[in-house]
Amino acid sequence: MYRFAWSNEVLNYLRDNEGLVNQLELAFADLRKSATGMPPYGVVDEGISADRYIWRIHNHAILIRKGV
Repeated sequence: MYRFAWSNEVLNYLRDNEGLVNQLELAFADLRKSATGMPPYGVVDEGISADRYIWRIHNHAILIRKGV
């Protein structure tokens, strides 16, 4: 299960960029299907900490915290 959190600035940005929302929605749907919990494409940087990584997708960076 994934829980999303963002600031008001991000929400306003997404409202202004509907095409990006569609791309990210499809990317998150693919992430849910992943057996490993890791993104099947894009660039993943696992160097932050043991339970966090950055997923670079569609020219944006998304911080993901691994959880139970």
